[in-house]
Amino acid sequence: MLGGRMLVFGGRGSQLVFNDVWSFAPSNTGAAGAVWSKVSTTNAPPVRTGHAAAAVGTGLMVIVGGSGVLGRDSCDVWILNTATNAWVKVDTTSSPSQPAGRHGHLLRLVQQDTRASGGATGTLLMYGGQSGTADNDPFLRDVWQLQITLQDSSRCPAALRGSACGATGVWTQGTSGPPPRANMAVASMGGTGDTVVFGGFSGYSGGLNDRLLFDTWQLVTTPGIE
Repeated sequence: MLGGRMLVFGGRGSQLVFNDVWSFAPSNTGAAGAVWSKVSTTNAPPVRTGHAAAAVGTGLMVIVGGSGVLGRDSCDVWILNTATNAWVKVDTTSSPSQPAGRHGHLLRLVQQDTRASGGATGTLLMYGGQSGTADNDPFLRDVWQLQITLQDSSRCPAALRGSACGATGVWTQGTSGPPPRANMAVASMGGTGDTVVFGGFSGYSGGLNDRLLFDTWQLVTTPGIE
C-alpha cells in the first residue's frame, strides 16, 4: 500500500505479459465504492511476471526481478516514484557476484532513512525464488540485502525523474535461508519488523505429486545481514 492505495505492476494474462501500473483505492462504503484506475507512467521497465515488489516510504515502489516475455529471468531493480509517475532503473553493484535472475521470490523493506538534505536510503531483503522457468531449473534459498541510495533532492529537484536523477544499489549476500522455494506467502509481524514465510512451491513432479511446502519460518530482522 502506498498513500492509502494498492499498486499493481505487470503480470501475465492469458496470452500477454504486461508492464502497466494499476491503482486500487479501497472504500469505506464497501466494494461498490472501490475504484481501479490505470496509472500513466514514463520509462517503464520491460514486461515481466513473477517479480517482487516493496513499498519504500509513502511514495516509492521498488520491483526486483521476474520473468520476461521469453521466460528469461532477471534480477534488475526499478523504482516508481508515485509523485511523478516516473520509473528509474537502479544501477546495482555486488562483490564478488550479482544475485541470480529469479521469479517467485520474497522482497521486503527492513529499514529506511530520510536525510535532512532530501536524499534517502532503504534496505531491502530478498529471499528464494526459482532461477529459470524450465522444470529442472533450480529453486533458491539464498538471502540478499539490497542497500538503495536515492539522490539528494538539491541535485535532483524532480526526484527520480529521468536517468540523471536515478538511484544506486549495493547487493550483499547473507547466509542461506529456509529450504529452497518459490511463490511463498509472506506477512509482517506487527511492529516487530519480523517476517513470516509460509509454504511455497519447490519442484515439478507432475500432477498431484508437485511438492508444496506447508512449513512456517520467521525471519528476524537485525541491522545488516546475519
